[in-house]
Amino acid sequence: KGRVQNLEDDLQAAFVDIGLKKNAFLHYWDMTPDQEAFLDEDEDDEDDEEQLRPSGNGKKKGNICGIVTEGCFINFKETFREHIKYEKKPVYPVLPMCLHHIEKNTGADLKKEAPLELVKQIGDLPILFLYSKEDIFSLPAKSQILYDTCVSKNKKILWYDKGSHSHLRINNQEAYDSAIKEFVG
Repeated sequence: KGRVQNLEDDLQAAFVDIGLKKNAFLHYWDMTPDQEAFLDEDEDDEDDEEQLRPSGNGKKKGNICGIVTEGCFINFKETFREHIKYEKKPVYPVLPMCLHHIEKNTGADLKKEAPLELVKQIGDLPILFLYSKEDIFSLPAKSQILYDTCVSKNKKILWYDKGSHSHLRINNQEAYDSAIKEFVG
């Protein structure tokens, strides 16, 4: 057993006293209960997941009639690389080891299950991309690539001058809220 000594939101981690000279480092992901604990054993789960998938023809699929994305990255590898560089940690071997660990333990194919691939499949489902020119994790040039790759004819991109990654609304509340209201209609 250990006792959490401090939480570090920037690192998304906790430092835990486990009785040694130094506190242990524990990532937030490792502190959450198993995913199964949150899943309902109900047979309708597959139907619920199906409702969340775009139809491919751009028509409403289940309850989805549009997508709003803020600071969306093109793939996990790119954004994770920028986070590692921001923390001034070595990209190699950390990045390939983490990607391998994620794919091995989740079965996810991080190349196929990336926003850059998924925007090719949404048909004409309306999508609003919100980005900051100051974002250092979802880089503006990469964000533009994601937008340009999106196949929907009903897409719009908005750039905000202020706001770091996932901090657009706090810096641009009126313009942000107005854009969402207009999009949702």
